[in-house]
Amino acid sequence: MELKQLRYFEVVAREGSLSRAATLLGVSQSLLTRHIQSLEHEFGLPLLYRHGHGMSLTDNGKTFLASASDILMRTDSTVSQMQALRSSPGGTVTIGIPPMLGEFLLVPLTKRFRAEFPEVRLKLREGVSGYLLEWLMTGKLDIGVLYNVTSMNTIGVEPLLSDEMLLIGPPDAGVLNASAEPLAFSEAADLQWILPPRPHGLRTLAEDAAAARALSLNIVVEIDAMAGIFDLVEAGLGFSIAPFAAIEKRLERGTLKARRIHEPSLSGVLSIAFSPKKEATLAMKALYRIVRQETESLVRNGVWRAID
Repeated sequence: MELKQLRYFEVVAREGSLSRAATLLGVSQSLLTRHIQSLEHEFGLPLLYRHGHGMSLTDNGKTFLASASDILMRTDSTVSQMQALRSSPGGTVTIGIPPMLGEFLLVPLTKRFRAEFPEVRLKLREGVSGYLLEWLMTGKLDIGVLYNVTSMNTIGVEPLLSDEMLLIGPPDAGVLNASAEPLAFSEAADLQWILPPRPHGLRTLAEDAAAARALSLNIVVEIDAMAGIFDLVEAGLGFSIAPFAAIEKRLERGTLKARRIHEPSLSGVLSIAFSPKKEATLAMKALYRIVRQETESLVRNGVWRAID
């Protein structure tokens, strides 16, 4: 049994598909199949079974996955400890970013980090903040850029900046043309809303504000992808909320309109956190520094309208 076989098995088990796992790992399906079969032959037990929708773990497979994940986490922790002793950053660092930030943070962050630290392998994972928190807690991420999460005793969450949520709708929406004054949240709550499901930060922010005022949001469509939300709003199928940075280009094109909300205003907080399962390496600290500097640059350049 080899470490790479454990990694291969973990990805196949997580994805439930040989094809998706092969794509993520950058290997062939036949190679993955051989390694899985080798493990099953070594143990004399079936670990996975095929069905019409992909692959699932057997009971034996579930037991093995728990042990394999623990071994891999301990191995990664040991590697991180050794990397922390290096005089210059090296090894691998994994960061998670919410989908909403990808368009304007992902490229400059990656470009700068690769230019300054070419010896470090950068791994990027995209997911909503609720999932990023879980991945930080289990050690699957070294660093997470989080949106609208509360401080926790088990993980240190450091705020980077705050921003104001805007009510967004199609260009012909009368409620967005009523005046230049902010719209009361109680009036916005009666609109037809399009929101992502929990644990997405926008959903939590909107529903918590409604619950605090004994209001109920009229959610007509629930969808994971932010781009999908914007497309549906542009088509006139409902309203949503978003920070200025996420919709700036659509506002410039005139495909969306926006209006401020008050009583209360809805503020989003962008934060950063280290995994409590990892010892901070030089590479992790370097990436952390660059994330802070790049988010500050977004504010200076007017891409992100931060508020105090």
